Amino acid sequence: MLWFNNKTNFVVNFSFAFRLCVRAKMSNIQRLLRIIKIMYKLSTMYEMYMEASKRLKRRWWVRPANLTRNEFGFHGTCFQQLKLEDEENFFKATRMSVPKFQTLLTLIKERLARFSRRAPINEETRLALTLIYLSKGCSPQYLAWSHKIGVSKVREIIYDTCNALSMNGKKYQTGTETTFQYYFVGDNAFPPKHNLMRPYPGRNLSAIKDNFNKKLSRARVHIENSFGILASRCRVLHTNIHAAPNNLDKIVLATIVLHNYLMLDRESGYLNDELVENGVQVPGTWRESHAWLLSCRIAQANRSCADAFRSSDTLSDILFNN
Repeated sequence: MLWFNNKTNFVVNFSFAFRLCVRAKMSNIQRLLRIIKIMYKLSTMYEMYMEASKRLKRRWWVRPANLTRNEFGFHGTCFQQLKLEDEENFFKATRMSVPKFQTLLTLIKERLARFSRRAPINEETRLALTLIYLSKGCSPQYLAWSHKIGVSKVREIIYDTCNALSMNGKKYQTGTETTFQYYFVGDNAFPPKHNLMRPYPGRNLSAIKDNFNKKLSRARVHIENSFGILASRCRVLHTNIHAAPNNLDKIVLATIVLHNYLMLDRESGYLNDELVENGVQVPGTWRESHAWLLSCRIAQANRSCADAFRSSDTLSDILFNN
């Protein structure tokens, strides 16, 4: 054992263990066994401490290859050239124009700011790296090599920036002060639930229920079209995202916030001619174009519950009266 390699340590700790046993008024054999047990525990603790110390010692604070990040990293070279000289490829990399990028950077710059004894990675690099990750679906390891940043630091930057981009929406319905829970929109294949709205079944429905079905159907069309545009722009949604559930939530929310941000300006290029025909948004075809998306089937009986119908009735009243 490592503990016995030092003669002085052996004598000191043997004396310490012996004094403990004398105070306990044990026989010689009991004292010897107790001393051996105490010294074994002490030596085990010492070995664990030494192993932990070895793991904590870094070979370097920054990898030698990353020391030239500012001079030869992707952001300091290629990205700056794209921003200044090639707006077309800049758009392909970030899914937005240079003015939109600068506006977004101004909006979240304070949340991206970091302070450290060493020069921290600046806000523009953090935002650009995250946008490339979301739009192209690159692996964090590839981004680490190209940007000359540690892979763990790349993941940290992505999660922090996505968290900064994510914003909490209000639970208010448009044109009303009435609050209502968030809910999913589905068709009759789904069972009624308090957080899942589906059309009322049957014919000869009342005016309120008929209005509810029409608006719900319209909402489903918009949602499917929006999902198709989002998935075509944010290629990270086409990959297996290796992240903890809370970080995965940040990534998905960030893509939605970016989608809404870019859709505010129809001239930004985000919604291009491929997705629009004669000024009308082309219906989403993502179900047909991606065969790998497995269809979801209801595994249990389609049973209705009173709470689900009450939620539907409440929402139908809100939509009919506003």
